[in-house]
Formats: sequence, C-alpha cells, structure tokens
Amino acid sequence: MNMREEFWDTSPHYGGQREIWDALRAAAEAELTLAQTIIDSAGVIVQGRDLTLCWDERGAKYELPRYVLKIWDALRAAAEAELTLAQTIIDSAGVIVQGRDLTLCWDERGAKYELPRYVLSEPTNLIREQGQ
Repeated sequence: MNMREEFWDTSPHYGGQREIWDALRAAAEAELTLAQTIIDSAGVIVQGRDLTLCWDERGAKYELPRYVLKIWDALRAAAEAELTLAQTIIDSAGVIVQGRDLTLCWDERGAKYELPRYVLSEPTNLIREQGQ
C-alpha cells in the first residue's frame, strides 16, 4: 500500500466527518474546477491556497499532506519524462515553473511546490574510485 492510500484509509481516525474526508479525497484527486465544485458543495472551508488545511461547517479541522494532492502526480511524471513530454504534462496540469527546472513550482491557486534536484535527474557518483 502506498502512502497516499494509507493516508486516505486512516483519515477518518483523525477526527471530523467521514463525508468531508470523502469530499476532500475526491477534490484532491480532481482537476481544479471540479475540485472547487466538490469543496463548495461539501461546505468545506479551505485555509490557504491548497487543500492542506481545511475546516468543515462545524469547525472540525482537516489536515492533508501535500503528497495526496493531484499536482504531485503531474510533477512526478514530468520529472521522469523527456523534455517535450514534461512540458506537455506541466502545461496540462496548470503548473507554473519558476526558473529552468522543476525545483520551484506553483499551482493555479498559488500554492508552492519544491522538488529537490536529486529527483529531477539520474544520480551521479560523486566519489571517484582509486585509479580513475
């Protein structure tokens, strides 16, 4: 089981209502416009620019780790793809890249996503063996 599935399986144990957790999962896995509709219809109040901190109408708090958000799938796929495919993935996901690589990105709402450089390229052996 991956971390995302494990989080969603255990999320109701963090408190709050099961229906809100289900709505948050659906929104986290949806495109932006559909996600907004889901959030609005469930009566969820989003604090900030992404779904990492939310409240329901009764005042219960819901905290989501960033790795459950759909944008991470696009960033992972882009990091593993060839350049032209990576650009297509980024454009279709609505990701705004600051700079020349994916180390600093923003989504359409302005939430910031940082990727370490080591996930963007193959690792290189920095230790020279004797005789080289």
